[in-house]
Amino acid sequence: MADFGKIKGKGKNRFGDIPTPDETDNNLDAPEIAPADPSVEVKKSRNKTGRTVPFNTRVTAEFDKEFRTIAFTGGFKKVELLEVCLDAYKELNGIK
Repeated sequence: MADFGKIKGKGKNRFGDIPTPDETDNNLDAPEIAPADPSVEVKKSRNKTGRTVPFNTRVTAEFDKEFRTIAFTGGFKKVELLEVCLDAYKELNGIK
């Protein structure tokens, strides 16, 4: 069996004396939820936009690069650009 009597610093508290209640932080009185940081932008829920159905497809690398570039320079999300493209296609072809 191990002999713990040989451990250095026996009987000493390496953290020092226990602080009095006046020296401790009263964190139990603080709210449980931290206040929101106004500089952090909160993402919108997909339910609020109505975009709840996943839509996946495979495209060429060139198409993906061009699509992302157009979306970025136009200030669109990819889904927003896709919606604009669909509306333009429907308008060009007389589809309601």
